[in-house]
Amino acid sequence: MKILSIPSLVIALGFSFNSSAVLASGSESIGGGQTSDTALYNAGKGVYADKYSCSSCPLASKSLNASLAKEVLNGTPKVQLSAEEQAAVSMYLKRRFKI
Repeated sequence: MKILSIPSLVIALGFSFNSSAVLASGSESIGGGQTSDTALYNAGKGVYADKYSCSSCPLASKSLNASLAKEVLNGTPKVQLSAEEQAAVSMYLKRRFKI
């Protein structure tokens, strides 16, 4: 059986302690995934970009702000959305602008 020298052991222990500090700080994740709210928020961001603010969409030239978000939530402009898309856009706008 080969015994590690003291400097090698210190380096190995240093790396192992350092990796746990990175994980404990929240900057890295071991598995898991998006929560349903986060997934819905991200989906809403995509639906907004695709259905409201694309180059041929009704809000193409407008900058998204809280008052415009309230208009969208109230159904202006009229955009054809599925129930899932509507829920996603609603989650996105409400969370982004704390409405």
